[in-house]
Amino acid sequence: MATALRFYVSDLKAGRRYHIHHGVIEKAQGSAPNDPSTFVLRDHFAIATEGKSLKERMEDLARWCRENLVFDESSEIKLSGPDSLHEAYTKHCSLMGDPPTTKQAVACAAERFVWDHTKRHTCARHTDEGKVLSGLRLRGALPTRVALATASESREARKKSVFRWLRDCTVVDESAETKLTGPNSLLGAYQEHCKSSGDPPASHQAFSIWLEEHQRHELKRYPHRRHTDAGVMALCIKLGNPAPAHK
Repeated sequence: MATALRFYVSDLKAGRRYHIHHGVIEKAQGSAPNDPSTFVLRDHFAIATEGKSLKERMEDLARWCRENLVFDESSEIKLSGPDSLHEAYTKHCSLMGDPPTTKQAVACAAERFVWDHTKRHTCARHTDEGKVLSGLRLRGALPTRVALATASESREARKKSVFRWLRDCTVVDESAETKLTGPNSLLGAYQEHCKSSGDPPASHQAFSIWLEEHQRHELKRYPHRRHTDAGVMALCIKLGNPAPAHK
């Protein structure tokens, strides 16, 4: 139990998706039988679960509220339906390829946004068109179909850039372990490639997801990870020769 909780807390602190951890739990030689800190995991590897963790989704929602909501005492906004708060966030999720969340979660995040900025509670009232939240408005208009299409094309361009770089600049090696982020890491090397080539960079989260997709679907391998004191290590993949910049 102590070993399972240790890896659970590690995933939770990292703020990323949870992992299924595999290995053999053993006691360190010469350790006390009831000391939970002396359990070790031999032959450990981790497989990321699909989708974002609940913590990640709530953080994304809170960030969206900070970037897209404005406190305005003279305004109010519908919670659901056309031109509503929930519709705006659902379109954002569709754009980012994330699963949508409930209108109750969106309402709670909006109320927390108001409280964090004004230390006042959001007033809600029921109308013929549904529930409305007072004191809030969207920073801009809802995304149009043209804007959504443009942003979707940009996301697809970043994904193709990551996949092309992985094919050109990494190699499969059963004995390899490469840091996912930080100095001399996969993400660091990819970011340097983007600077020199002009390719649109991908975020840490998007890069990690597309790396796993590349390993799973193109290399036909499980995207194994290992957690160490130095960070998360990607297994069976290492950096190869730098590819020429794609103009």
